[in-house]
Amino acid sequence: MSELKPCPFCGGEAKYQMAGLRNCIVQCDRGALCLHLAPNDKPGEARDSWNTRPTEDALRAELECMKEQETLIAVEATKLRALCRDMYEMLSETYTGRKLLANAHDGPELFDKRYRGVMGDE
Repeated sequence: MSELKPCPFCGGEAKYQMAGLRNCIVQCDRGALCLHLAPNDKPGEARDSWNTRPTEDALRAELECMKEQETLIAVEATKLRALCRDMYEMLSETYTGRKLLANAHDGPELFDKRYRGVMGDE
């Protein structure tokens, strides 16, 4: 027989027992109020009934879906950061080029001096 899940009400350990010839009881070890009486059930059906938690199962499925989405978002965020970095570098190069071209009308000597200063050749 597979393991019983903890009590859905208080989290206590569940115990399985027969009550008479045809009744199965799954009861929490913390109190008489946390029990599942399965009249005329087979032992396996009582266990399965106790372990069935539709709300918990739905929440676990939703949590898994959210974890998958979080992973996808992290991947997309990494791509976006790389794209932003590439755009920044491209814009920096464009700005440097425009600055050099804008200053070219000052004459070849001044342009050459500014070009070396911008490119770090001085």
